[in-house]
Amino acid sequence: MFYCRADYRYPCPARFVYLVEGYRDHLTERGLKKDTKRCRLNAARKFLYFIDGKIGCIEELLPEHVTAFLLDARESQAPKSVSVTVTRLRDFLAYVSTVRELGHSPENALTGRIAKAAPQLPSWFTAEELACLLDAAAASPRRPKMKTALVLLFVTYGFRAKDVIRLSLNDIDWAIDEIRFAQSKSGETQIVLMTHPVKMALLDYLKNERPESGFDTVFLTEVKPYRPYNSAGAIYSKITE
Repeated sequence: MFYCRADYRYPCPARFVYLVEGYRDHLTERGLKKDTKRCRLNAARKFLYFIDGKIGCIEELLPEHVTAFLLDARESQAPKSVSVTVTRLRDFLAYVSTVRELGHSPENALTGRIAKAAPQLPSWFTAEELACLLDAAAASPRRPKMKTALVLLFVTYGFRAKDVIRLSLNDIDWAIDEIRFAQSKSGETQIVLMTHPVKMALLDYLKNERPESGFDTVFLTEVKPYRPYNSAGAIYSKITE
């Protein structure tokens, strides 16, 4: 999600299978989508695979083990992947804490500097430059909320215009702050963590500027009949007008 590292399925140590099966039932009861469940279960398996041999039983799990796992992840994963891993692992450890008497909360290790690997700005934009872009978008006389959301999507995730014009409402999971999209260049499905600024910008556009329509595409034209954009060029022209 961001199908972390091609969504590898990590083998689960036999002595921890009961935890994964219980977690699967827990996710099902919460009504999560199939892809979301698969990716969260994979994250749980990966963590259990990492700690196998380091503890005798799950009750011996300590925050130090979680920190060691994160340090290992930061060595081998991109910042966005680490951010998604943190989100999934926090959910799994919260579940473990409710079904086993650990005497502490290992998910607390997922706070603070060690876990802060949120999506970074591309190197070609400084924070000052991004602020200028957002100010210009917000001051635009035409579709300022849409332009603000577009700038944040482009800069935060490196989305291409083709990715953006195909983004649908069903691709956004507001409950767990994730965005799913089919990458135009590779055709692979990517799922990224929705940062707070991106979430607020999208909500602002959807609630206050997007026209009502039967289409589930997020970004729609501003002239009737409202419809999805049919080319990447149309999106670029919106940003640069």
